[in-house]
Amino acid sequence: MRMLYLLAPMILTGLILAACHEPVETPKAQDSVMQQLINAPVKTFALTQYDQHDISILNDYDNRFNEMSDATEDELIAMREAGTLSEDFALLRKRDNIGSALIMLKDLDLKTEQGRYIQGIMYEYWQQQDQLYAARITGSNTLRQQDIAMQGIGHFLHAHQQLEHWQAQYQP
Repeated sequence: MRMLYLLAPMILTGLILAACHEPVETPKAQDSVMQQLINAPVKTFALTQYDQHDISILNDYDNRFNEMSDATEDELIAMREAGTLSEDFALLRKRDNIGSALIMLKDLDLKTEQGRYIQGIMYEYWQQQDQLYAARITGSNTLRQQDIAMQGIGHFLHAHQQLEHWQAQYQP
């Protein structure tokens, strides 16, 4: 749930900035953005004795990743304010952060089908982000920062909705 609260302002800010800096979007471009935000319905899984274990592991991953991301963002903000931040360095640090997300996800010891389903969706999202950042760093992709962030965001939001739904089944 916390991740959705953190992502919603970022997504809205990105959309607002994009609207402020670009000519009026065509209906086709608006449809593309909306397609990114449309989520698949939450899947139903049988409850198991390992559910609480996997929920705990996924929440721990989420908390550790958020702490690491916040620290990286604080570092980049401090460098920007000091005038020592280059766009190339910022892209490399953000790609390092994505690489850490992939390693952390790969190392999760999940025991349930639902846990592995959520892990897979998150992994796929971060893998796509890594490819986009790699292309941007090498110059073969001209997507802007907010465009990269929007790629596949619907999958990322779906993973968090699935986890929230799963957790809610165990709350009184």
